[in-house]
Parts: sequence; C-alpha cells; structure tokens
Amino acid sequence: MYTFDLILDISQVEPEDIFGECEYLISYLNANGQIISEDYQLIARENELRIPVTCPEENSLNPRYYHKFIPGYFDKLHRITGKPVEIRPTGRALDFIYYEAPEEVTSYILYGESWTPIRCGDSCVAVPLYRLPFLEPAYNSYQPLNSWHSAYQTLQSLWTVYDAGEAYALAQMQEIDSPLTRQGLELRRQIEELTGMPTYYFLENRREWHESEEPGWKCPLTGKDWFIPGSTFNDFIGFRSEEARLVSGRSSLAKRDG
Repeated sequence: MYTFDLILDISQVEPEDIFGECEYLISYLNANGQIISEDYQLIARENELRIPVTCPEENSLNPRYYHKFIPGYFDKLHRITGKPVEIRPTGRALDFIYYEAPEEVTSYILYGESWTPIRCGDSCVAVPLYRLPFLEPAYNSYQPLNSWHSAYQTLQSLWTVYDAGEAYALAQMQEIDSPLTRQGLELRRQIEELTGMPTYYFLENRREWHESEEPGWKCPLTGKDWFIPGSTFNDFIGFRSEEARLVSGRSSLAKRDG
C-alpha cells in the first residue's frame, strides 16, 4: 500500500476553520475505498496542515474514483484556504508492505472481516472497493455495501470482546437466515448483476463441532455437499457452492477427534 499526505495551506486561516471540511473529505474517501481508514490525524506545522492517509494502490486517489461530494469538499477547502489541496506521496505502508491489489479478477467474494468488503474469488486477496461499479450511481456511492460492512465489523468486535453479546453477534455472522446474512446475500446478487462476474458470499463458521463432523456440513441454502476435499483450516475457503454462490471456511474452533 501507498502513503500520502493531504497538504492544506493554513497561512490565512485557523486550523479549526477547516476541521469540518477535512472530516467529511476523509469520510467520503474512505467510503469509496480510496483510503483504508477514516481514522486520521491533523498535523499542523508552521503554515501547513498535514493529513496522512494510506491507500491500497498508487493511483487510488484518482478523481475517477471520487464519491459525488468529494470534488465539492476539495473546492471548498480551496476557497477557504486560498490554495488547492496538495496530494503529496510519502512512501509505502510497512504494515501492508506485501499487499498488492489483484490485477485480474474473474470473480468476487463478499467478506466482512477486512478493510474492504470485497475479495478476489481466485486469489482471495482484498480488492479495493472502487474497483466495483457504483452501487448508487447517482452519488458515485457504495452506501448499501458500506452500511453492511460497518454492521458486520461492529458485530465481529462484539463477538470478540463482549461476552454478553457473543452468541447474538456470532449468530448474525454465521446463520444463513440472520438479517446480516440476508442483507449480504442481496448485496452479493447486486454485485454479480453489476459486474457480470460470479460473486460469492462468505458465511462465517465458528462452530464447535468435531473435525470429523465438519466435512459433512451441508450447504445451508441448497442442502447439498459443498465441502472441498483436502481443504484445511489454513485455507481461506473450505466450502463452496456454485449453485448458491456461497463459500465458507473450516472452523478454527473445531475440536480434534480423540
């Protein structure tokens, strides 16, 4: 991944005069996957305000990926400060140094546990959201997908850290008839329709069954076999149904036989 600084001239303004515009700008850049987090710092030094951001690709900040409202915030910051926002490359993100966005993708996986909800169906590598057609073309937006992704990550955190909500959160992520899964399945359908590429939904699997039982788990949509022979707990995908466009992994909580 690549790092950039958004540089704003503050020689004629107070930093707090542009805090709101900066917040909205970062939020919309994150919503389209152009930066990987909406958490940010405002670093003031002399007459510059610097906002460090991390992007999936070297060209992630290209205007063709912008949400409808982003140009307006760049223009407003230009009017307030008297100078355009400068985008300054600063290097590579060492915590993502080995990440490279897939060059060719022939299928997608909708997966909630990452900085992007989309993975390549062939390599299982994360795909920047802006590679997809907009789900809301009128706004150059992915809002329905963003909402589902945010809900998924909230539930994942709830399952991880809060005992009282663990069962509820896990059921939302791994049960086929939960509201979260139903919404995800509908988004999967929309993405496949928009892209013309096979798109799969990744159903969480944290079941505490025995290892010998797991391969017998039937696809919860078709009732048919979907275990991938030879798959292990180290494989991203251990179950696949082409008919249902559904995939899952082997459970890390499965109990060893004997």
